[in-house]
Amino acid sequence: MRLITYRTSGTAGTGSAEGTGVGVMVDDKNFVDLAKQAPNLPKTIRGLLELGDNWQSQVEKAVKGKAADNAIDTVTLDPVV
Repeated sequence: MRLITYRTSGTAGTGSAEGTGVGVMVDDKNFVDLAKQAPNLPKTIRGLLELGDNWQSQVEKAVKGKAADNAIDTVTLDPVV
């Protein structure tokens, strides 16, 4: 699983209270916006890591079978953590 943090048009990705959007890559160019698919999960990668050992399974469950809703060439990538 590859996670990214990103901005769209100079603003944070959707659902972010802390200024970053988290995406889960579905291929080399496209990703799923985690806040759209799992609004109950933390809005930052740091927050996901703080969930403990099962954060990955929670993210995988949230995005499994979901179509990409954004592409990396339409956003600005931010530092991951």
